[in-house]
Amino acid sequence: MEKLSNEEIILRDIKKIEEIDPRLAKAIIGLIKEKNELLDFARIDHLTGIYNRRILDSVRRYSVVVMCDIDNFKNINDTYGHDKGDEILKQVAKTLSKNIRFDDVVCRYGGDEFLIIFTGCDEKVVVNRIIEIKKELLRVIPDLKISLSSGISSYKAGSTLKDTITEADIALYKSKEKGKNLITIYDEKEMKLSKR
Repeated sequence: MEKLSNEEIILRDIKKIEEIDPRLAKAIIGLIKEKNELLDFARIDHLTGIYNRRILDSVRRYSVVVMCDIDNFKNINDTYGHDKGDEILKQVAKTLSKNIRFDDVVCRYGGDEFLIIFTGCDEKVVVNRIIEIKKELLRVIPDLKISLSSGISSYKAGSTLKDTITEADIALYKSKEKGKNLITIYDEKEMKLSKR
């Protein structure tokens, strides 16, 4: 016997309710739609319009994770003001979103950090995509020469998304440490050696 998904069970039960009380079924459907709208609302970063980190709870598959950080963002806020900083965050979010595929996910992880979750591709493809994103940022925000530091980590058998994000964050830190505006791929041996 095939196991039904939660959605299939709910639909089946609503159809049974509809036979007994159509108004009740309609009210339940309305509540489900409202719940889904609230979930979507809670998962959106209201400054940038892209997902926030709450979306990570719904990610079921991935191949490569990239953590990006805008270099010297505090200086932008201090020099040009927070309104300009907000505009930069919006433009970076828009550029990241425009340069990913339908199945990929981009979210504002916090502050000036963004997370991109790629499915069905390898690190080489992702590195090339990040290079293109960095070039695009220079085109769309030429006056400030915005640069990104990035850390990349790939799925490994037995690892969780949280583990992979942690590795990408460690690689991001290495990019910052090595001079910024770099892309670093997480390498367990290299990262362990550099911690000593």
